[in-house]
Amino acid sequence: MPGNWKEKTKTEKNDLESDVEWKNRLKYTCMEGPKFTEFINIKEIELKKGDKGFDSDAPTNEKQYRKVIGNIANFKLIAKYLKVMANSSSESKYFLVSGLQGEDNSSPDSKVVAVTGDGTNDAHALRKADVGFAMNSGSE
Repeated sequence: MPGNWKEKTKTEKNDLESDVEWKNRLKYTCMEGPKFTEFINIKEIELKKGDKGFDSDAPTNEKQYRKVIGNIANFKLIAKYLKVMANSSSESKYFLVSGLQGEDNSSPDSKVVAVTGDGTNDAHALRKADVGFAMNSGSE
């Protein structure tokens, strides 16, 4: 009898994991840009001399900032399921592309990313993406 109980618990655990997997897939397959930005908690950090992105030619009394993904765990959850991001800002697109490609774009976790945009506001994301489609108007 105890052996049957262990088997049942293992099966129930697998059912629970697949149920959570299914709910996450439904929840994160398509996401709107503002919800994405809020969920990954984009925040500004102050750069110090020697930090990546620090401009040594800038005036010395001027503080420098860079925006980063504040919640990496949430980003990884979204990255596993996200297929489409709709109504997104150029900043959201850029963070999505950067996060999916990873730091050096050569790690096994990095993804091939395609982005569509209007070509002006979205220029940074279009250039960073592996495939970028610039359109006259992204809403038509």
